[in-house]
Amino acid sequence: MWDAALLLFFRKGTNYVEKVILIVGCMLNYFLQMSLLLTIYLNMLDSPYTVDTIQEMLRWRVDNAHSNAAFDEVTGKSLLARLCDQELWSYEQEEFKLMYDYLYKDIPGALLSTLAIVMWVLTIMVEYRRCVEQALAVIHLPALAKDDKAEFVWNREDESYAVVGMNSLKRVLALVLLSLPRLFVMLCLGFIGCQYLAQTANLGDIVLNAVALAFVMDVDELVANVLLTERLRSILPKIQPMSCGQRKRGHKCCPFKDMVRYAITAGLVTFALVYWLIPFDQNVRGAAMALCGGFQDFSYEGGTSDSPPVILKPAKWREDSWVSSCHSDGGTTMDVYLQRYYSARYNDSVQNNTATTLTAEYYDRLKRREVLKFAYGLYAGFGSSFSECAQGEILGPQNPETAERTCIKIPERLEKRLGTEQVEHGHRTGPGNCPRFTTTDGCVTIQNPDVCVWTWLSEKCDEKPPGLVKTDACDSADVITQCETWHYILSKPHPTFNCDQILEYCTSPNGDCVAVRGQYIIEPTNWTAHQANQVLDTPFKTTLQQWSGVDASKITINLEEAGAGYPARTLRAYVCMKNLPPSYIPLPGLRTDTATLLEDIQAQTGYNPNNGIASLDWVPNTFRYLATTDMDSKMDTLCGATVPTVP
Repeated sequence: MWDAALLLFFRKGTNYVEKVILIVGCMLNYFLQMSLLLTIYLNMLDSPYTVDTIQEMLRWRVDNAHSNAAFDEVTGKSLLARLCDQELWSYEQEEFKLMYDYLYKDIPGALLSTLAIVMWVLTIMVEYRRCVEQALAVIHLPALAKDDKAEFVWNREDESYAVVGMNSLKRVLALVLLSLPRLFVMLCLGFIGCQYLAQTANLGDIVLNAVALAFVMDVDELVANVLLTERLRSILPKIQPMSCGQRKRGHKCCPFKDMVRYAITAGLVTFALVYWLIPFDQNVRGAAMALCGGFQDFSYEGGTSDSPPVILKPAKWREDSWVSSCHSDGGTTMDVYLQRYYSARYNDSVQNNTATTLTAEYYDRLKRREVLKFAYGLYAGFGSSFSECAQGEILGPQNPETAERTCIKIPERLEKRLGTEQVEHGHRTGPGNCPRFTTTDGCVTIQNPDVCVWTWLSEKCDEKPPGLVKTDACDSADVITQCETWHYILSKPHPTFNCDQILEYCTSPNGDCVAVRGQYIIEPTNWTAHQANQVLDTPFKTTLQQWSGVDASKITINLEEAGAGYPARTLRAYVCMKNLPPSYIPLPGLRTDTATLLEDIQAQTGYNPNNGIASLDWVPNTFRYLATTDMDSKMDTLCGATVPTVP
């Protein structure tokens, strides 16, 4: 179409109708090409992978891919590991597959884009050569007078048309209205097309986009084939070649215009590669490593104002490996776990029953920093493949066919983005394990640090940190569970509960079913006063209530004369206490600490020394534990029946 349009500037050769057709064809050609160019420029040149994309990938990895809620407890894989193994059916999987194919196919995307850019630039330079040669031909046409009509003549001898010359005004109009717009469209196609091809990640789309751009270049041919009349189509082949001027030689006899064309070709290809393709490839590589670089098989929980500590939960870490259940093998795994972390043994008779001043922004930053630091660490606990990576390297994505991963240099864009998150990759000293319960410390409050490791083996065997053992041993509302944990698993006495007796006599979870009985020999300070007013049991009972924490209604004291074998004017006291609190351990204190017991009785408010207790001693072989139910059924026998029961 561009070549035929030159006929507009000659008086002969075309009639008015054909001139209108040529004008319409040029305008339509220019409109279509510019419309397609603007469509690509305005709607299709936004790069899908930028530095911000790397940041978004990192955030998605922290918030979603390593989330504890997304961890598959059947296969032992995090959402990220399944994504990088290409096992998912999701939008994120398609995005990663797109990046993986671009980077790791036999012919990677960068190479394919380079080939497409080179072919596109060659196509553009063909159009450039035609455009320049047309402009040079117009410039070097002989100058004619303004009224000279012999511009375009028919040569009867060889049956061809010859362009004789052109006046100055038409020469300028031809250059301005024909050559310059053609050159402008060509330059726009060159730059926009190169950027379009360089920033395409889908391998198939690279090929399709190259074909689509070539289609834009062919618009002038399509318009010409549709609009030009048969006469115009027959004239064009018969026009004699036009001279482009005298040949000027450049370096080593190469024509200067050819050297310019070579330079533009090489420059445009180099510019497209350096300015568009290489940064785009780095962004794709950084985004792929932001997703699947480093350690994948772990999840985490916490990192919020409600649950501040970040608990890192790798599927495999040091000696711990993934298990789908801690009890499916008859307790073997649980036994190994308890020995490793508690120096205890598994006992299948035990049944397990199971606010901050900092801002949410602080914990969000803490979460991102620690999760990414763990993900891009080179800890020996991850396995030998990680520890073999050199400083500045991370494990790349796995090959979907072999599942192998190799160490690669961390992409520069990803390294910079990690720096903005205050994450230094390549750490070789990992965070410590989350603190666990120890029998030495006992039932103290365990505070988790800001970040710690709690493997999925721990999660399966011990639930949430500080662990189910701590919950069962110290925090369970079921006293029986606490006592069984200390007795059967930890093989240690409970630090506060009377577990030996609770396990023997109790079945209720509150553990208050133990009772104790015993006898004392009491010498009153004044036998006559005692006979007249029997009140010795009142301070005695109050003291026992203070010692044990038992309600007064659960304590029974009966007094009678001591009888044969004991000094005259002494009393035998039958003491019965039931529903003892789990934390009260009455024996041996009620037997061995009678001096303190007497002092506390004498210190009671309202105690009358003139009608009090002069001495107090326990009767051997009378103190026994028993169940509260047994005491209730044998109260008269156990607590004395010869004297009235003191309420």
